[in-house]
Amino acid sequence: MGDQLTVLGTIPLDSIDRIEVTRGPGSTVFGADAFSAVVNVITKRRVWERSASLSVGSYGTRNARLLLGNKPWDRSKSGRWVLGAELMRTDGWSPDIPTDSATRLDAAFGTASSYAPTQVNTDREKLGALLNFTIGDTKRKHTKAMLRFSRWSNFGTGVGLAGSIDPKGSTGSQTLQGRLSHDFGFWRSFGLKRPVI
Repeated sequence: MGDQLTVLGTIPLDSIDRIEVTRGPGSTVFGADAFSAVVNVITKRRVWERSASLSVGSYGTRNARLLLGNKPWDRSKSGRWVLGAELMRTDGWSPDIPTDSATRLDAAFGTASSYAPTQVNTDREKLGALLNFTIGDTKRKHTKAMLRFSRWSNFGTGVGLAGSIDPKGSTGSQTLQGRLSHDFGFWRSFGLKRPVI
């Protein structure tokens, strides 16, 4: 199924309520890729404290995070919502690479295809945004919606394909995910307790 981390993308850290890990194989329940464990990332449906933060670090790393939404005691008729966003940009560590795999080929065939010695470009950027929206009384019927966008870009490929320095290459991925669910309250018809969600 490809790189599952690419599909997961960037989830804003402040939007995460908890993470559940189910160890062992779970392919019959969760699909073919769940052969060693399942990681369930559960995001927030209410916000106790709204927040915004900016931080900086080594190698020109900058990070901005935002968390907004209704407080738990806010009983808005239009619904409850939580919005989280995170943007990270770094220049990355740029080590000097004296030789690469193309250097050996150049020596063997008398060519000049290698870019070594040079610095490796490891610039990258990650953006994640998530919106959770709930309409209705959570004790009775309710509708839940989720919309998530994630994008990451590597502006350099590091050492590059086959260990050969590539100063121009870049990689990236974008993910747009949505989900809509509605609780009709059928459980009440059978005298059952509301399931915990």
